This record gives sequence, C-alpha cells and structure tokens, in this order.
Amino acid sequence: MRVVKFKRKEAKNFENYVDIGFCERDYYALNIYTKNGEFESYQSWFDLFHDELPGVQMILINYYLMEYNGWNREVIKPDLETFSKCFGDEITEVITENFELIKHFHDQWFAHQSNFFLGLDLGWSDGINEEILNRKESEDGEVLQEVTFKDGSCLKFLDNDDTICSFYVREIEYPHLIEGLNEVLSKFR
Repeated sequence: MRVVKFKRKEAKNFENYVDIGFCERDYYALNIYTKNGEFESYQSWFDLFHDELPGVQMILINYYLMEYNGWNREVIKPDLETFSKCFGDEITEVITENFELIKHFHDQWFAHQSNFFLGLDLGWSDGINEEILNRKESEDGEVLQEVTFKDGSCLKFLDNDDTICSFYVREIEYPHLIEGLNEVLSKFR
C-alpha cells in the first residue's frame, strides 16, 4: 500500500492518502468483458479483473454502470437486451440483481453520472504535469520528493515512487472504500 502526504491550499497540515491505482478512463484502455471479446470466458476476465488495483476495478465498475444506464440514470431505463448482447449475461445479471448496492458504492466515490473520482483525483496523465508549479527533487535529482500545484496544494512522496497520476483516498477512508469495493466485487464472482 503506497501512502503519500497531501495538503490542500487552505489546509494547515498534510494528511496521509493511499494510492489506489489508476487507468485511463477510456473504453480502449479498460479490460472490459464483452460477449464476443478477447477473453475466452467470463471467469478468465474475472481472474484478471480481481487482480487489478482498486482504482482500476472502480473505473471498470463505473463503466459498466454507466453503460447499463445509458449514461443517464434519471431519464433512460436500462435496455437489458442490448446490454446483454454487448456485455454478456453474466455482467447483465450481476448489475441487474445488485443495482442498488453497486449504485450506492459508485455514488460514494464518483461524481453524479460521471467517471470523475471524488477522492483525490490526480488521474490525468495528459495534463497533470502542466499543473505543477514547483518541484523538489532528491539530492541526486533522481526522484521527486514534493510537488506544489498551481492551485496551492502540495503532494509529498514518502518513498522512491514519485508517480503522480493516480487516484488517492484519505488513509482514514481507505478501509471503508476497500470494504465497499470487496462487497461489490463479491457479486461479480
């Protein structure tokens, strides 16, 4: 579990945040199970899905939920026949039978009807570096130790991993996130 320290502009103190992983929020970057896709079975997809980082699992669940709802939960009722033709009976059954649980988990961690993560979302690989105002590097210049963003927030690295682009949650929220995610994942088994 990778921990970093983060301080918002208005905060006096740094807080610990857990890196939960990240993947591009793009259909082509996700390991999506489809009925006639690259996986030989639902189980082979699930084995890979189960081993992904929590942030990746959450983006995949977000994608399925948004597709299930036609990206608009208030207006469009799910077209189960079309969804099933694309994603298969297994995924359709999981979401149909557990919709309220999955929706509740999703709504805790993502902005309404979107893939914008509500924790510390630094998952913007194409633009996060442009938001950095100052960098503090290690003495040998090999690793970033701290970055200050243009908005005044600051991120400190506690190890030699200076990856910025990821999703983070406050360390005190991490057990709650994992508990909820594990409950949702158990429905996909």
